[in-house]
Amino acid sequence: ITKTKRPPSRPTIVHVARAAGVSKSTVSRALQGNDASVKPETRQAITRAIRKLRYERNAIASSLRTART
Repeated sequence: ITKTKRPPSRPTIVHVARAAGVSKSTVSRALQGNDASVKPETRQAITRAIRKLRYERNAIASSLRTART
């Protein structure tokens, strides 16, 4: 039996949070632009993780979550 490899899944904010060493809530706040609630050093760690993982925001998932299109 030949196993076929699945394409790698898209990174989520959970992956970014793990890579940056923060909570997914912190990543969410940083992505929303809440400058006062996220320290600059933390924002830099999140930005590095986003670049490393090639994270891209999923607009469809976001609109479902917020009930907005």
